[in-house]
Amino acid sequence: MPVSPERERFRELAAAGYRYIPLYSELLNDAETPVTLFVKLTKGTGRFLLESVEQGYQRSRYSFIGWHPLLTLKATGSLLTVSEKEGSFQINGEPLAEIYQQLSALRVAPLPELDPFFGGAVGYIGYDYVRQIYQLPPPTGPVLGMPDLYWVVPEYLVRFDHIAHRITIILLARVDTNDFDGAYEQARRKLTRIIDRFDRKIRPVPLPNTLKGEKPATRTTLLARHQFVDLVERAKEHIQAGEVKQVVLSQRISQKYSGDPFLFYRVLRSLNPSPYLFYLDFDGFKLAGSSPETMVRLTDGLVTLKPIAGTRPRGATAAEDRRLRQELLADEKEQAEHQILVDLGQQELNRVCQAGSIRATERMAVESYSHVMHLVTTLQGELLPSLSGYDLLRAVFPAGTLSGAPKKRALEIIETLEPLRREFYGGCVGYLGFNGNLDTCITIRTVLFHGRKAHLQVGAGIVAASDPEKEYEETLNKAAALLTALEQAGAGGWS
Repeated sequence: MPVSPERERFRELAAAGYRYIPLYSELLNDAETPVTLFVKLTKGTGRFLLESVEQGYQRSRYSFIGWHPLLTLKATGSLLTVSEKEGSFQINGEPLAEIYQQLSALRVAPLPELDPFFGGAVGYIGYDYVRQIYQLPPPTGPVLGMPDLYWVVPEYLVRFDHIAHRITIILLARVDTNDFDGAYEQARRKLTRIIDRFDRKIRPVPLPNTLKGEKPATRTTLLARHQFVDLVERAKEHIQAGEVKQVVLSQRISQKYSGDPFLFYRVLRSLNPSPYLFYLDFDGFKLAGSSPETMVRLTDGLVTLKPIAGTRPRGATAAEDRRLRQELLADEKEQAEHQILVDLGQQELNRVCQAGSIRATERMAVESYSHVMHLVTTLQGELLPSLSGYDLLRAVFPAGTLSGAPKKRALEIIETLEPLRREFYGGCVGYLGFNGNLDTCITIRTVLFHGRKAHLQVGAGIVAASDPEKEYEETLNKAAALLTALEQAGAGGWS
């Protein structure tokens, strides 16, 4: 089986002092999907699947599967726990900065032919990381007990190139300074064993109308309709007082779940294909989502931000869909809400991008998903050469579309109005590459599987013209695809 880099280049990279060298093999792919290989190749915790579907239901170029972490990085507050094969240790400090330090300390050889992503950390930053950036009141309310940050660095990564129809299997080979050839051969054998597992078979998922089960599980919310409406009224008082222009309020929905979380993911990706589809199987919980919104992306110095604000439900017919689309484009309240968050995004990029480089490549376009449609603007700029992905993430976190504007005061209002910590909701999921690239989505349209329960959270942007009842209905529209997928995947007791 041919592998790259060849032995001589491997020796050169090893002699240059790199601790890990990506060894990879490319295969023509006309038979496998990311889902089939995730099932065939991965096991245990610390595995993940990242997929993407662009508008028009066309698959984006890359999907990624990773497993068998070399490092696991978990932080709560300012305490980061680093776990590796040899054991674990803890570091006190700014956790995201420490995660970047740990990635750098691995000293992974760069292979430009494998860009944009050939390895690094994959995971999430929870909303409560915001306390590392802003001074906020102490957290209150019930908690699910998730770490604020959780990232894994996989030994194995499979990259699907859906345009070239190729699969690249990448292994981070540990360099043995006493035996470069032995390290190379050991990595070759590991790659061969991975390819041997392609022969496993998996069963297709029955369509929902062929599944037989009990009634869907009872759902619970911490906020009844009248309570959410009251929160919206209180938020509007802050807006009318001139403290903020917009603030995002959310509610959590929980229910028992006895099915397979990965089956939920498979149903969700079919029901609601989105630019960011992800399944994280981590220690103690699983996170599955279909997020429509980029938080921030960095590719070879180019920064991309895509604020989404302004929502309508999908129509029952094509004619109704067109009517709702035009209604959304003509709605002054939705346009004003959207522009507030575009302006916030531009202000935040101004702090980290080169002067004069920021531009809107797409403005107030309508993107449609299974149950809702949104207004979307795309902003791009060139990152200052002196800054890194770490600086960029801190500049834009949490997303304005999940907090409000001005952001600092909106965050304070959220703390006083919402009755629980957001934890996973409103943070981000994605990858931090060894090469400095990153791609993250906002953690929305996402379900957390923890214990024997499924938790999801949905929000609405509140402005001066908001109708509290309509804002409540908007949260239900955003939850619809997730709740449908839970029912179809077995929330009521299907095996």
